[in-house]
Amino acid sequence: MTTTALAIAPQDSLQAQFQLYNPKCPPSWRFDRVMELLRHHPRPARPAPHDDDYIRQARRFVMDFRSCPQSKRMELFARNPGLYYAYSIHNDDEDEMTSCILQARLLARQSHEDIAHAMKTLPSTVTWYEKLFFNVKDRWEHKDWIVRQILGPAVERGLLHRDHDLTLKLFAFFGGPHVLDLVLTGFQQSGLAQTIEAAKAFVVAQVRDSLARRCAIEAAEGFTVNEFNVIDLFNAHAKFLELEQELGSGQARDQIEANIMQMIKEFQWKVGSQEQEGLPPLLLTADQGSVELSDKELLAAGRGEAPAQQTILEFQAAFAARVTQ
Repeated sequence: MTTTALAIAPQDSLQAQFQLYNPKCPPSWRFDRVMELLRHHPRPARPAPHDDDYIRQARRFVMDFRSCPQSKRMELFARNPGLYYAYSIHNDDEDEMTSCILQARLLARQSHEDIAHAMKTLPSTVTWYEKLFFNVKDRWEHKDWIVRQILGPAVERGLLHRDHDLTLKLFAFFGGPHVLDLVLTGFQQSGLAQTIEAAKAFVVAQVRDSLARRCAIEAAEGFTVNEFNVIDLFNAHAKFLELEQELGSGQARDQIEANIMQMIKEFQWKVGSQEQEGLPPLLLTADQGSVELSDKELLAAGRGEAPAQQTILEFQAAFAARVTQ
């Protein structure tokens, strides 16, 4: 029987050495260890020799955070701003999106400095968060571990709640920082439009890219293929391949962009409050009654067209009934 020497840095603690090659290691193993020490009765346990400095500092911090009054917590911030911010992000149940974005950017292999700049925080915040709650930096290349420990739990949560956690993690890990930025914001970072022509081109490109982004997100969030939609899916895929071939010449792209621009020009945009001048009276009446306009009637009203007589009678009857009540 032969043994294989592990490439482990001598300064790593025994606990860190064990978790480095543990295929079942959760990304929050350090903070899990902190909680294990604090749950010890009758008093919190002290760190063992195999616990590293991150675990030791986090244990002391959480104990002080829990015991000190709210007015004294700024003193904890002054002692270690990065740890304070990281713990606050993890501990905020009302703002899960911040931790989702931070985890996604770590999966996208961005540097701590770039993540800190994007999220307006300190690089040490990212370092502490990664070490305590989402330790993935030394496991980026181990895809089976990523799928099992990161994407697997996210899939289970995403299928149940349709949240953004799964979507961000999938696009971040397999697409990288630029794909993640597009999914997060819906816009490509192409610079500000300096001319009217550039503005029009930006709008056309945005409509086109938004459609592709929406399709990609829906597919990633668990689009279900069954006997009712499989034929439509095959047909859509065939049309997509046909369009993709046509785009090589540039003619199809020009035609699509022209159609989108024409649609934008022709569509009737109506925004504002009820008091805004120019709104059709029928729309104001609809807000006060229990009958709604159909999509076709709503567009017609936006264009200033006269509603059908039957629609007017229905609205008058509904409004009169409401006033009587």
